Amino acid sequence: MGKKSKNVSNPLISTFGEKIRFAMGDVGCNIIWGFVGSFLTLYYTDSIFLSAATAGTIMMAARILDGLSDILMGFIIEKTHSKWGKAKPWLLWMCVPLMISFFLTFHVPAALTGAGKTIYIAVTYTIMSAITYTAVNMAYITLFTLFAPDSNDRNVATTFRTLFAMLTALGVGMVSMPLLNALGGIKSQAAWDKMTIILSVIALVCILITFFGVTEKQITAVDVARASGKEMELEKDKKDRMPLKEVFKNLSKSKYFYIAALLSVAYYMGNSTGGVNVYYARDILGDANLIGLIGLVSLPTMILGAILAPVLYNKFGKKKIMIFGSCVIIVSTAIQFINPYNLVLFFSMCAMKGFGTMFYGAAIGTLPGDVADWSEWRTGERAEGIVTSLSSFGSKVGSGVGTALVGWFLALGLYNGGAEVQAQSALNSEIALMIGVPMALAVIQIILLLIWDMEKIRPNIMKELEEKRGATSTEK
Repeated sequence: MGKKSKNVSNPLISTFGEKIRFAMGDVGCNIIWGFVGSFLTLYYTDSIFLSAATAGTIMMAARILDGLSDILMGFIIEKTHSKWGKAKPWLLWMCVPLMISFFLTFHVPAALTGAGKTIYIAVTYTIMSAITYTAVNMAYITLFTLFAPDSNDRNVATTFRTLFAMLTALGVGMVSMPLLNALGGIKSQAAWDKMTIILSVIALVCILITFFGVTEKQITAVDVARASGKEMELEKDKKDRMPLKEVFKNLSKSKYFYIAALLSVAYYMGNSTGGVNVYYARDILGDANLIGLIGLVSLPTMILGAILAPVLYNKFGKKKIMIFGSCVIIVSTAIQFINPYNLVLFFSMCAMKGFGTMFYGAAIGTLPGDVADWSEWRTGERAEGIVTSLSSFGSKVGSGVGTALVGWFLALGLYNGGAEVQAQSALNSEIALMIGVPMALAVIQIILLLIWDMEKIRPNIMKELEEKRGATSTEK
């Protein structure tokens, strides 16, 4: 009997199939946001001829609102109780509105001009980014801490979702420009309409796979009481639970809360400046279709990095490997600066940077779970929704600033969307965005990681939590 019990699977550990089904949600989200991040600025500047500075400012304002809506959505998720859980239902309820708003964002009516066009762009982009995408993505990120509550399991699961997200971004980058050209070119509104419809259908299917294929696991004493039908005990637990306002107050005093958010800001700023890729490929490297190659050359190293990351995290600790990854980014971008126009040098360093990106980025998604563990240890409440909302707030602000930088740098360099050949000042701005910004962000990441000491206190946190959960379960 003793041997048999050792083989009983841990219900808190996600299965291989569940990890795959969960990762499909990241595919859906990255189809939408990958296309937005890579091509929306191009659509605004070169297709409907909005000034780069205006485009950047609108995106920045919308993403700040997006970050605030993340916090609100975090509270909404915390208050949600349904037969599917508290995060899952929002995937179902908001996936179709997301697809509609995505299409409208890339469908600026030709009849609109001047202020009317600017207002339409601001409204549609804000609805898409700050409402519909926030609802789906926040639910997805929160679901991560619920379906994989074990920290080591999260490290493995994050490899799956990171790989899927990376492959999705690569696929979107490789096929979008050729497909847009085949559908009529970037000057044709019909081409953008057809493209967004195709992507919307694929993304919708992927998100629904996660909804139907992943289960929120019961991980707290209150969840155990609810699952066992002990309503009286549950009501007593509700009375004893700390109000969300108090939980948020305690979290706001934790440095881990803020460091996790700032690490997300830095990481997603770097990702969002990827909007310059198509400009860089066309104006610096000489061919817009090379945008796909920018991702392709780094694919082998990113896959290898994603496979090695959880192993290295367990052996050396996440902090050390994330710092190492940031150093790799610094070195590779510094070498690219030697000659930004040299294809061999540029692409070989993109491949090298793939290691650094994965060694660092694969751990970003696990930080909210670590903070949730800290919160449960300190306050008795995991508050996944609130914890995730701040991390997501950091990612949205980072994405907003990164996206805005593309527009602002292009405007600073006097970029002209109607010109066949860009001025040298515009080319310099593209180089600074492509190479200089990621280097600076990697330095910031290292500084933040040097003050993240979660790994020192985590063993004690988990030991006390296991004792507390075991005692509570026995009492029930």
